[in-house]
Amino acid sequence: MGHETSKINASQHATLHNYACRPMSAVASASYNVAWHEWSKSPLLVSTVYPYKEKSWTTFLSETLPSELMDDFAAAWNVSRSRLIDRLDRNYIVNHVAFNDVMLDLYDYSRHSGPVCWPKADLESLVVGYYSSLGSLAHLVVPQHSLYGTWSVKTFPGAPKHEFRDSETYCMSPGDSHYDDVGAAITHEMCQWTSFKTRRAERNMQDADEIFMSYSHPFIKAFAKSFQEGYSCSAINGCLPWVFTGEAWVPPNMWRMQEKVAQLFRMRSHFCLMLGVGEPPAGFITLNTYPEARWP
Repeated sequence: MGHETSKINASQHATLHNYACRPMSAVASASYNVAWHEWSKSPLLVSTVYPYKEKSWTTFLSETLPSELMDDFAAAWNVSRSRLIDRLDRNYIVNHVAFNDVMLDLYDYSRHSGPVCWPKADLESLVVGYYSSLGSLAHLVVPQHSLYGTWSVKTFPGAPKHEFRDSETYCMSPGDSHYDDVGAAITHEMCQWTSFKTRRAERNMQDADEIFMSYSHPFIKAFAKSFQEGYSCSAINGCLPWVFTGEAWVPPNMWRMQEKVAQLFRMRSHFCLMLGVGEPPAGFITLNTYPEARWP
């Protein structure tokens, strides 16, 4: 897709101070084996100790993920730890097929007791970018190696994309802990995406999904969803034909959208991407990237 890669330079990375990293429990993960039923599409966790009972994936998470991580996510969702575990269990039961791949990613990773990392900065504002508690955990808990490089962190490969809330408004301010990381990630990827200016919009939409939806931060996913063949105004009180603080602006095309986002990061502006129907936040420049075909 005309997207080049570059070497990782940990000394240039700014994300490290925004994240905590702790090892998963290898002892706990070693007490499980994964089994499959012929008639089931879902992997089962079976105890390696007699009587070899099946255990839930939520039990696996609560026993292998760092205790501090579970406490932080409970606080971010403003619930008790036991309530969080109940939510995770319910989320998995309702949509287990979607979460199977990321559960297997975490299981495989835990076998080596690899450290996992999660945002310590602004976690409560990040979790709401996902539909469920389990969805937020699946996207915001990342392998440690993803922190090293000149871009923001990436998820485990199996994190379900549909868990991202793609009809909300996502904003960035220079004072945000992740502002520089997100801007650097987007700038880096656009520099590597050499075919963007020459390919048709439909192909660019596919490439944008592949490139940017792999990132953990909700704003970068919102940027991925902002690549559309056409846009329409979804602001309740209408849009302006020019960029103005506190108002919504509809880009003429994805190329101008990308240029404006790059410019706003360079200028260290307060700005938003409005993916759904709503009102532009006061004090922010808002790019209304609502897909043209979706207007009711």
